Amino acid sequence: SLGENPAGLIYNNDPKFLGLLASGKDRPDLLGNGFMFFTGNGTVGANIGIQTFNNTSDELGPLSYFHFGLATYSEELNIAFGLDGTYRFKKPEANTESEAESKTWTANLGMLYNPNGAFRMGFLIYDIAQNISGYGAGMAADVNNYSTLSVDAGVNKQGRGLTVKPSIGVIASPFQITYGYGIHVDDAYDTNVTAGNTLSSGQITFQNQS
Repeated sequence: SLGENPAGLIYNNDPKFLGLLASGKDRPDLLGNGFMFFTGNGTVGANIGIQTFNNTSDELGPLSYFHFGLATYSEELNIAFGLDGTYRFKKPEANTESEAESKTWTANLGMLYNPNGAFRMGFLIYDIAQNISGYGAGMAADVNNYSTLSVDAGVNKQGRGLTVKPSIGVIASPFQITYGYGIHVDDAYDTNVTAGNTLSSGQITFQNQS
């Protein structure tokens, strides 16, 4: 989907930081926080960051993640390609068979067609590091110089669990503010596109999952 497609890292022209906050509707005590650093020159881009969830742990330890991403743009193809990954930190003593089988690395592969045009399309493959878990697609169009409308959608690898997320983005210099609401059309299955409210800006992101 366009909102989280790693190919979109090419849009970074200067170094910047992004703060992250996330909470769940069914788990208000589950508060995630972290930060990301972005840099790029309009043709290539990269990011790196850490996210953790307070008051939450499992057999692998606290829920803490390391994030990274890379992207590049091909002018000849008019396509941007991106790859991002996440590493789940785990405690050293997590060495039982079930814990060892728990994946710690995930990676997503994305592309954007016509990334610098008024109308853009994207495609995303989730979790290529081990076994593909789902697919996402999206399109976005600039309404004017200050606002963008987009629609993202995602399904799992069996093509189920459809989630659709329309969004609107407004540029309020020096920030871009985006609001989207994910609609879980097929709520019998989960997908990688977030259901519920998402509000983001260049400085902080708040997400309320349903």
